[in-house]
Amino acid sequence: MYQMDIKMLSYGDLNETVYMEQPPGYVAQGEKQRMVCKLKKAIYGLKQSPRAWFDKFSRIIGEFGFSRCQADHSVFVQTTTSGMVVLAVYVDDILITGSDLVGIEEAKTYLQKHFVTKDLGRPRPDISFAVGLVSQFMDKPRLVHWEAALRMLKYIKASPGKGLLFKRHGHVKIEAYSDADYAGAEDDRKSTSGYCTYVGGNLVTWRSKKQTTVARSSAEVEYRAMAHTTSEI
Repeated sequence: MYQMDIKMLSYGDLNETVYMEQPPGYVAQGEKQRMVCKLKKAIYGLKQSPRAWFDKFSRIIGEFGFSRCQADHSVFVQTTTSGMVVLAVYVDDILITGSDLVGIEEAKTYLQKHFVTKDLGRPRPDISFAVGLVSQFMDKPRLVHWEAALRMLKYIKASPGKGLLFKRHGHVKIEAYSDADYAGAEDDRKSTSGYCTYVGGNLVTWRSKKQTTVARSSAEVEYRAMAHTTSEI
């Protein structure tokens, strides 16, 4: 499984005629001050932008041999002689997986030719908790936080082959697990909850997040974690 990020809003083509006021700093003085701008592309904040982007993406990926899944229109499937490639789209984030490794690389190369993409590599659920913890100190980082970030980078470099491996277990049973600590944050006494869900014995979603309120008991913390897990299912 691989992740990609695409700059989406600069690619949508508008089917309607849309005008906008001149942005600050662009306003021409004199008679042109009352003029407006005619949009040639979808931009951020325009309600048509997500639809325009998805329509163009669907057309381009369809030209490469992908077909849209009837059960979920944000999932595209390509059948090859060596297996299949599955591509899932969520706004501008893309997940690519499948049994044809060559087909996956070809799909990534094809997307990079048509869009400005960022290859995020394989998902690393093993560092999600550490990344979330260090990210809490981005406003005022200290030396200890910098050292922790460097340690994570060393760990990633030393384990390049780690990732998600999907195996066939003969069933598609859905399982979910949740857990939480109690008042683990020393600065605000908030708790951290987490969950992971499995489909057919394979990990598909996971999350670790500090709770927004201060709990009065460990039971309350566990119930909140269980509620978040249930919402994910």
